[in-house]
Amino acid sequence: MLVNKVFKVSMIAGALVLAGCGGDIKVKPTTVDNSVDNSVTNPSTGTPTELICASYTQNGSTLTGSADGNDCVYSTTFASDLKEITSDLYIPAIEGRHIFNGSLFIGADYAPGQESNIPATGAVLTIEAGSTIVFSGNDDYLRIARGSRIVAEGTVDKPITFTSNEAFEDLDTVGEGPKYRDWGGIMINGRGINNKCTTAEREADSCSQKTEGAVSYYGGNIEDDNSGILKFVTVSYAGSGPKLAGAGDDLNSLSLYAVGSGTTIDYVHIHEGYDDGVEAFGGSVNMKHLVLTHNQDDSVDWDEGYTGKIQHVLVKHGNQLGNRGFETDGAKSSPTAQGDSDESGSNPTVANVTVISNETESIRDGDASRGIMMREWGMGKLYNLLVTNPATEGSHQCFELNDEKDKVETDGVIANANADKIIVEGSVVACGINFKNPKNNPDFDLATWWKSKGNIALTKDHVVYAADGYRTAAIMTDAEGTAVTIPAAVDVNAMDPWFDQVDYVGAISESDVNSDWAKWVDAAMSIAGASSFAH
Repeated sequence: MLVNKVFKVSMIAGALVLAGCGGDIKVKPTTVDNSVDNSVTNPSTGTPTELICASYTQNGSTLTGSADGNDCVYSTTFASDLKEITSDLYIPAIEGRHIFNGSLFIGADYAPGQESNIPATGAVLTIEAGSTIVFSGNDDYLRIARGSRIVAEGTVDKPITFTSNEAFEDLDTVGEGPKYRDWGGIMINGRGINNKCTTAEREADSCSQKTEGAVSYYGGNIEDDNSGILKFVTVSYAGSGPKLAGAGDDLNSLSLYAVGSGTTIDYVHIHEGYDDGVEAFGGSVNMKHLVLTHNQDDSVDWDEGYTGKIQHVLVKHGNQLGNRGFETDGAKSSPTAQGDSDESGSNPTVANVTVISNETESIRDGDASRGIMMREWGMGKLYNLLVTNPATEGSHQCFELNDEKDKVETDGVIANANADKIIVEGSVVACGINFKNPKNNPDFDLATWWKSKGNIALTKDHVVYAADGYRTAAIMTDAEGTAVTIPAAVDVNAMDPWFDQVDYVGAISESDVNSDWAKWVDAAMSIAGASSFAH
């Protein structure tokens, strides 16, 4: 029998302890317990009834998790990287954890040449609000195949938590605590559009591309493909373990492979992942209300022709944790020189982003903590950005158009910026090093381009945040306390009703203290503040 484990202290409680005691006090980070008790007490005996764990029936056999105290434990017979669950699976909220001793694969993976077998409506994984899902192995992960869906819809008070088993400790043992790479992460494979497949392949329904980190297949020709819902979900301590990790070929905390616009990604907190927080490989999935804290590599990354919409994103780098807040790639080669692979590079619309980077280097690869970098034939419309960094030397710049690969090509990032295919408006940088000019286009001055679009560049000494250090200050001031004029926020709602109407730059305004977004941000930043890597 497994030793029953409990939360020693919640992350929010840990943050309050730190705030009350002062000084460089470290606590072991754990996970907020917002689960609910589904047990029913017998009024005659006062004891709870038997714990009911998740189960499914497949090929005539029914498999069920095993109750262990308040936890449900699922063996590799129930789920593993050698078993694809093609039946619906419902995971109820329980007082304890759902512990998986292997990977959880929902739906069958179809290789190239088998695309016609992908079901229009495949298996569905449904997770009840308040559930805590943990994976015991650092190479174990959750994969949703093409045609299948995940429905993980929590609430602000009862989020669904995906985390490391190390976030819990034995009653009489103090361990090292949870850390990035404790488990693999979440991979969702969709049938949306990516620019690695040709138009002919998509029209013939023969688009299949290999995923990174662990091989499965994604891609198709369904722009509004629906892979389900992730709402009020936290993902902590994920990323490739030793078996799966490879240079540039890692599992992210949340990997979205050609995920379509019919999918909902809303209110997600990703904490201390080994590789990227969330990466979109093509597709058109829209995302709102993201908090990304202390991730080792990029917090938000897109590539392969991603065309979705994103709003309200707060990125916070931790000490020795964090590379780029945003790394945005368009394609692996010139979109106009790929023959019949004629889809353009990535071109999303993004609004209301705060990136709080720092002057340390990631212990993952020694790379600098940076703000936003656009490169590789990319395009995009970015509005209401707020990017800060105190560094005055090194490579810790806050905004960069990188032409290392596309050089001086007519569809490269510099050409796209000059042609208004890259748009940045209503935005503020306040860094020690605001910009990094491109290497191969010496006549292009990024600071001049930035200001010509109505954006402003302040110094690192300007006060741009409220007292909490992450809400946008109602009035920004210089070091002497004199107010400065900043650009008016762009009304993105007038452009597209999917976007919320805002009157501030950055992810969240100083006046927003009671909304679900405010509660989500505050809880996430409390977790980040209590993390051992925050100090």
